[in-house]
Amino acid sequence: MTILWGPMFFAGVLTGAPGYRYDPEKFGIIGTGNSSFVTIIRKDTPPSINSAKDLTKIKMVVTGGIRPGGILDMFQLLSFDALGIPYRHVTGYRGQPKMNAAIRAKEIQALTTGHPGYHAFYRDTILKDGTAIAPFYHSPFDPKTGEPVRLKGRYPANIKHFVDAYKDIKGTAPSGAAWEAYKWFASFETWSYFVVAPPGTPKEAIAALRKAHAKVPNDPGFQTEWKKQFRDIPVFLPGEKAALLTVKHKNVSPATLAYLKKTIAPAAK
Repeated sequence: MTILWGPMFFAGVLTGAPGYRYDPEKFGIIGTGNSSFVTIIRKDTPPSINSAKDLTKIKMVVTGGIRPGGILDMFQLLSFDALGIPYRHVTGYRGQPKMNAAIRAKEIQALTTGHPGYHAFYRDTILKDGTAIAPFYHSPFDPKTGEPVRLKGRYPANIKHFVDAYKDIKGTAPSGAAWEAYKWFASFETWSYFVVAPPGTPKEAIAALRKAHAKVPNDPGFQTEWKKQFRDIPVFLPGEKAALLTVKHKNVSPATLAYLKKTIAPAAK
């Protein structure tokens, strides 16, 4: 049996972007886990960026990403669009090592990385030596409250959640089309560790795999290795609840869908 592990790219599917020719709902959903993401910008980006509030001074910034509609690209674009920061986005970098090299070489000035990439490439290098700052992070939204899940202790105190950084920068709560798209994206695409089986996989097999997957976060060996690498506790969503995401992501407003199409797949029909 072939098992896929990774993001579902709900936005790419909804917008009809090239390469996303599948229906997430048809997979055998075993479970998923969420992650957080960190936006990073070089301090020598003109006129000079020493804090999140300085972002409003930017006249133009070159941002980098991996693929149109991908999680890293979209959090980069959505956050800068919401803040009204002008940018030129360069996508197509083949993974975080290439992104890391690009921001060090000044090919790009800003990027967004996942939690593993933050630890592996940036925390103890360009963030530690003062070459760059991380003005904010991104995390899932609580479906019950509509508020972001603030990850106390995961990042240094000066790296705030995007919502809180936005309020510091703008003096008001976020609003607008980009913000509405951001909320939808954070609600669904932050669950980026999907484990799925092919369509048509026997229900008995799915049930057994779900049972095993649900035990993983509580396994002492797994916890030890995870905490050693990421300094936090993994958050998993079990089978049936994870499967609901493949249905509920379709509840998107016309305005948000239009924004996503414009950003991800402007040529899609």
